[in-house]
Amino acid sequence: MKLIPSTTSQMALLLIGFAGLSSAIMVWLIPAPQVKIIAESQEVAWHLPTLPATNPQAAFDKMRQLQAWGKDAELGDGVTVANSTSSTATPNKITPITWKLVGTTTKGQQRFMLSLDSADKENKIKRYQEATTLPDGTVIMGVEGDRIRIRDKQDEYKVLKLYQPPETTQKK
Repeated sequence: MKLIPSTTSQMALLLIGFAGLSSAIMVWLIPAPQVKIIAESQEVAWHLPTLPATNPQAAFDKMRQLQAWGKDAELGDGVTVANSTSSTATPNKITPITWKLVGTTTKGQQRFMLSLDSADKENKIKRYQEATTLPDGTVIMGVEGDRIRIRDKQDEYKVLKLYQPPETTQKK
């Protein structure tokens, strides 16, 4: 009987057997660690904080008193808050838009809007870049892929989209 393996397959079987026997002995002799429970659960009385009761009618009355929609408001104790637009702007003033957004384009990193002015006799499409003032006083604040952001003469900010029907701006 040979105790020394002569081929590689016999050597592999001997090593696999030795590894299995060693693993079995380790599992049998080495005990698993015991888990000690240190923390104990404690009952905690917890609840959401309660907020003081509010009066929505009082908040509404205060907003109406401030008149944030264009008139001067008197706060009481002789204090008056003046609205900066109340004395200079005329309400419901309609300004017709004479130009139409027909496209946007880019050249390098710079973006442009393309517009067609109905008051122009030549009927040419003109190109304007950001931060340019148009002939009617509108300022181009930004040009994006399919829309532009503008500030009109009444300092109102608007977004105009391509293929949007023409409209008039109305001071609210």
